[in-house]
Amino acid sequence: MIRTTRLTSSLVAVAIALSLGGCQLSGGAGEPKPASLAIDKPVTGEITLGDRVNYGDGTRTALFAFEMEAGEAVVIEAAAAFCGRLALYSIDSEGRPVLQSAGDGSCTEQDGRQVQSRSRVSTEGGRYLLALSGREPGHFGPYRVSLSALTLDADRELVAGDEVAGLLEQEKTLALKITEAGRYQIDLRSSEFDATLGLEGPEVSRESDDDGEGTDARITTYLAAGDYQLALGHLGGSGGLYRLSVRKRDGVPPGDLQSGGELPLGREVTGMLQGEAARYELALAERSRVVLSLGSDDFDTRLDLEGEGVQLSDDDGGNDTDSRLVTVLEAGNYTVSAVDLGDDNTGVFKLLARAEPAAGESLALSPGTAQQGTLVEGEQRRYRLSVPAAASYVLTMESDGLDSLLKIQRNGEELASDDDSGGGSNSRLELELDAGEYEVVAAAFGGGSGSFRLRAEVR
Repeated sequence: MIRTTRLTSSLVAVAIALSLGGCQLSGGAGEPKPASLAIDKPVTGEITLGDRVNYGDGTRTALFAFEMEAGEAVVIEAAAAFCGRLALYSIDSEGRPVLQSAGDGSCTEQDGRQVQSRSRVSTEGGRYLLALSGREPGHFGPYRVSLSALTLDADRELVAGDEVAGLLEQEKTLALKITEAGRYQIDLRSSEFDATLGLEGPEVSRESDDDGEGTDARITTYLAAGDYQLALGHLGGSGGLYRLSVRKRDGVPPGDLQSGGELPLGREVTGMLQGEAARYELALAERSRVVLSLGSDDFDTRLDLEGEGVQLSDDDGGNDTDSRLVTVLEAGNYTVSAVDLGDDNTGVFKLLARAEPAAGESLALSPGTAQQGTLVEGEQRRYRLSVPAAASYVLTMESDGLDSLLKIQRNGEELASDDDSGGGSNSRLELELDAGEYEVVAAAFGGGSGSFRLRAEVR
């Protein structure tokens, strides 16, 4: 059982002589003794100019003392007006301090204070000193330091619903048994190290570094019933306390998931990203006005559309972080991709494609008369140009809102095209045309949207 340390004169001497980062703390016979820590009995105070000074960097330090029995484990938590520095020392048989852990650990804000923690398992029992200091000379203010008993779970096989705690010094593997297929979220959390998490099993191989909160690791994926292996690790540092949870998420039954294949029109599909984008095939039998909507509560969506010379993308065109594309597409085959904007590509999403016929007939383009029009993303507007006799023609397409792209075709064959010869982002074509029927195509370079003016002139 953890006990309050009896502050002997030798321990006080150790406290006075204790050095942090190789820099000697000031001390003297009149200095206060380290404060006594005990389980569930927090110590409050304030770091001021009257506390011990580190002559190396000018920071001030408060010291605390406690004892532990062999095999006991404890979580040390410090909350202060600043993000402090914690150093833990054990006291050897000759009364000398031995550094156990130190460094600038990360802090989390709670109720206006910066909180960080350390964990310790005492294999043989003994006395300990904890040093709380600022990271800069100007770090002063109130603090609260507490000890909490920690029960460590044995490295047993895990099942859904488990949440276990342990200490991680080097990478280790834990078994996971899934008895019911579904969507699961696995979290490895620690305030002492940058967590990494791996998952291997039936048709699944996943890794995660910072996909949870802060530097925590998280894997969200669909798991079939079976046996899996979890690999727990950390980046740099010496490890420390962790908490690992396995939770079955609410969601659609596995049989209702469609994470690829043919994308139906007018029916919402639910899919799941498992480490890569989900791709669907969209077939259009006629020229159509298409609306694509992608939403997710698990990730920031991005919606990609490509095919038949069209390449479009949208991030936040829907509500909040959802995506939405509205465009006019020619008949043909397209690929629609659901993507996680954060590149983790993990989580459940809903995708809906709707289409309605779009006017496909060409409008007449008469020399000397301007045609006004508006393009949505990916749309092409077509115009009939009748040439009664061979002549020189000038075709122009001007717009303030899009990068215009102008084409002329005859019998389905493209004769010429232009992007920006009209100055700025405007298009201009000068060409000799024989008598006959032509088709002029007005489009946006790169798939933009906006209004435009189209004109044909005979020179």
